[in-house]
Amino acid sequence: MKRVQTAIWTAVLVCSAAVCQWEWRLNEKEQEQKSDILRRIAEESVLAEDYLQEKEKTEEDTLIEEEMNCVLEIPALGIFQGVYRGTQEEIMRWLDLWKLAAADQDMELGKRGIVIYGHNYPGYPGGLGGLAQICIGDQFFLTNREEQWCFQVESISVWNRQEAVERLVRPILPESESWLLTCARNPDGSNAGTYLAVRGTLRKIVKLRDE
Repeated sequence: MKRVQTAIWTAVLVCSAAVCQWEWRLNEKEQEQKSDILRRIAEESVLAEDYLQEKEKTEEDTLIEEEMNCVLEIPALGIFQGVYRGTQEEIMRWLDLWKLAAADQDMELGKRGIVIYGHNYPGYPGGLGGLAQICIGDQFFLTNREEQWCFQVESISVWNRQEAVERLVRPILPESESWLLTCARNPDGSNAGTYLAVRGTLRKIVKLRDE
């Protein structure tokens, strides 16, 4: 009987040790993923700063002050780009530099819903190129240096400019939703004169730093 009890307790201890090791490895993997996200955000920030310093040599009067709101990642499309904010003039300049921009300078991750502008030219990798290939159910992520917000695509619409502004830019949207907005294209690649609007609903928030 003693041998049986000893064998049972030994098995329990072995299982407990295995579970602890599994949890440790899982936690280690999560920490590696968080570190990788923070590293990529830092790289995006440095690239933007280097680019702007280069532009300063020839465009000192029109240089835009860097201000990254967050980073947008769309795994299904291979997009990983910083999202910048500023005045309407600065937003247009960011778009001209093939960056992404929040539709209003008061839009900030964690405070209100964000609408993200980006150009969309066939064959060009910058901006929101390829957004027309996104599907319902796809995920995209908005990440700052503290948190990663995971959104799932719930709807894909095509609106005219006035409708897009009235629906997305003028109202204060809840932080539980985020929108991607770019030019819609005809089958031949020409500008359709309308906007492709992709709505994402918040699914989870991942803390990147321990409090």
